[in-house]
Amino acid sequence: MTPPTEAAAIAAAYAFLISALLHRTVTLAGTYRFLLVSARTTASIGMLIAGAFVFNYVVTVENIPRTVSATLQAYELSPTMFLIVVNVLLLLLGCLLEKNPMTHVISVLNGPNLNRLGTREPEIYGSTILAEVEVQCRKAAGAIPVEFRQSNAKDEIIGWIHEAIDRPASGILINPAAFTVTSIAILDALKMFPGPIIEFHISTSIAATRSTTSPWCPRWRPR
Repeated sequence: MTPPTEAAAIAAAYAFLISALLHRTVTLAGTYRFLLVSARTTASIGMLIAGAFVFNYVVTVENIPRTVSATLQAYELSPTMFLIVVNVLLLLLGCLLEKNPMTHVISVLNGPNLNRLGTREPEIYGSTILAEVEVQCRKAAGAIPVEFRQSNAKDEIIGWIHEAIDRPASGILINPAAFTVTSIAILDALKMFPGPIIEFHISTSIAATRSTTSPWCPRWRPR
């Protein structure tokens, strides 16, 4: 039996070899960018784990749990009063904690056939695959979280827009692709989003096409 971590590593290596040697959709520059993003993510996780170890060490050495327990016992709180005090403390902490990491999310949505980038009409759309576009978006966003999604189904894209409305997200970047000139339903969903919306396209031919949504949505700016 292979552990989950090793199985994931084997699957990732297999997918990379198939993409690089068989389909030839992964370039050397793209591989470097992927490895760079992976190294940064791994370093961030490592820092979190290291911080957790340091915190655990301090709590243990300073005997903080016993000190807190003795302090609470000194007040002789009833179980009900203890729960009230804990909930008030949690409420105060929730008011003081930074909310930005939970709300400042950029939603990047890609429409139909964009999953075929790199192999689909490279003379028009280039040889860059969608995974490389995702890496570039995350790099440009910096510390701001990015939700990068692609779908060939209109209803799924509309559902993602609804998610961005309910969260709400900081902004939506969308390449509707073929839905640019045909989908009133996507327009209706975007009109409900209170934040900034940017429409973008890969080819100049699509960017020059009259968009169904552009005249009706003041926050919609083709790029």
